[in-house]
Parts: sequence; structure tokens; C-alpha cells
Amino acid sequence: MAMAASTLPVLLLLLLLFSLSSAAAAASPAGRSPCFTSLFSFGDSITDTGNQLLLAPDGVLGHCCFPPYGETYFGRQTGRCSDGRLIVDFIGTVNLAECKDYLSKSLILLGEIGGIDYNRAFFEDVAADEIIAIVPYVVAEIGKSIKQLVELGAVTILIPGNLPIGCWPGYLTKFWSPNKEDYDPLSGCLVWYNNFAQHHNILLQQEIARLQKLYPHTNLMYGDYYGSATRFHRHPEKFGFTGSAVVACCGGGGPYNYNESLICGNEGSKACAEPSTYVNWDDHHFTEAAYKIVAKDVLEGPFSTPRFNASCLVGRASDDGLHSAY
Repeated sequence: MAMAASTLPVLLLLLLLFSLSSAAAAASPAGRSPCFTSLFSFGDSITDTGNQLLLAPDGVLGHCCFPPYGETYFGRQTGRCSDGRLIVDFIGTVNLAECKDYLSKSLILLGEIGGIDYNRAFFEDVAADEIIAIVPYVVAEIGKSIKQLVELGAVTILIPGNLPIGCWPGYLTKFWSPNKEDYDPLSGCLVWYNNFAQHHNILLQQEIARLQKLYPHTNLMYGDYYGSATRFHRHPEKFGFTGSAVVACCGGGGPYNYNESLICGNEGSKACAEPSTYVNWDDHHFTEAAYKIVAKDVLEGPFSTPRFNASCLVGRASDDGLHSAY
């Protein structure tokens, strides 16, 4: 299970890189990311900008391919699992071609990866210790993908960690607990599941550090999606999220607006009037407003290691509609 889901993104990426031959790059000063002229992104539904709409198996479309998905920015469904744009859409708005010395460089966004493996296992009631046991294998597959990309010529790769899954409405509904100790008092999120996500992230950072030493000419960057999201989960009002930080904007009812038998996109489900005031769009995807904050935090804030080269971010992600506590 973990192997198939984790290797699919890199197989697609290897095919694309081989056909385009566009991942050539040169070394950059230590501790700084270079400038880029192109962006490649592969991962799961957190990064899919519409492939599932075009490549649906047997013509069967997923629920993200139906209204009200896409309503905020596009005015129609595009295959993105949110009300509008994703993190990669905002990263892509940055003018990556301003630094003339690095015209041949590309930024590769690899992930996030692992979410599908873990979600499926948890929701199929696989024992917790068995799920914990697959984490090193998922991380190892990500490491193999990084190594293959570097050997093909990639130099700068942004590898995001997992988001705080204990804050997803789907998890909060399925794993509801009567014990207050099971919840973060600031965010209302499930502590154990967030700790699990952090366990994955710690192992991933260790793997990135190992590969960075193995390939010192590369820029292997860790994207701390978890750290960024934790800020607005714990203090949503500071970021303009006056609706809810744990309830889904779109769903089929219930305390967290998640109903397994009536998910967002199905006939009878309903979306909130103002998605930008909610963190969560559906059971395990953010709204455009939340994704935009994560993108800004990774590009311009302290949530990438090493930090992005500020001189390259000439055309920064626009701030219209962006809730920010900076």
C-alpha cells in the first residue's frame, strides 16, 4: 500500500523530466536556494491541479470534479480538491525567471507524499502500531525518489512534510473521543494524530539531511507545511478565519460538517457562504485562503529549510484576499 502510492508521483515525474530534459542546474551558495525558470509539481490531492479530471480511471470522476469545488477562484470545478487554488498555484505565481544567472534551473515540488497511505490505513481501521511501522518505508520511498531526480540532473527540490491530520474534519469525526485530554486545548485537534504526522515529518527531515550530505551540490529544501498550518489552527482569528478552523466549509452535516455517506461534491451536500473564513474546505483539504498562507509561509516566511533566495522572489505571490498575521 505505501509503496504504490509513494512511488507513483516520481514515476510520472521521471517520465516528464526525461521527455522534457529540463532539469539541468548548477550549484548555489550554501544555505541559499537558487533562482528558477520552471516549476514541476507532483504529489497527491494536495498538489493535483486537475489531472484527476482529465485522467479519471474508466471515466469515473472523483468528488473533487463536481461543484462546489473550484467556486471561489475559477467559478467552476477544475479537479482541484479545494474551493479554489492550491499551494502550488501560489508558488507558481512567483516570477521564477528574474535571476539571469540561473536560467537553466528548475524548482521541483515533490509532495506532500504519504497522506494517501496513512489516510487509507487509518480509515480502514488498520492497527495504529502497524501504521506507525510503515512510516520508515514511506519516507524511504520519498528518499529514493529524491535520489533518482538528483541523478537525472535536478538540483533544487522542495519536499514538504505532512499537514496536521488531527485537524482534518474527517479525522475529528471518525476518531471522536470523549476524553478532553485527547485534544489540543488551543486548536481542538486530535493530539495523537498530529503527533503521528510529526513523526513522519521528523523521519523525513532526517532523510533529507542524509541525502543533502550525499549530494552537497544540491538544494534539498524541507517545506514545513505542519508548522505553518499549526499557527492558524491554534489562532484562526489572527488570520481572518472567523468561520471555523476545524469544521469543513463543504460537507454533509455533523459536528465537523463531515458525513461519510454525503461528502462534498455529492448531491445534497452544502458549502458555506464564505469559504475564505474557514480553514478546511472538505474533510481533508484546505480552502484556497489557507493554502495561500502556507504557500506564503514557505516562500517568504520561516517555514522552508533552507530559506528561499529572496532576490529571486521578484514577483511575489499576490496578497489579495490573503489573511496574514505578519
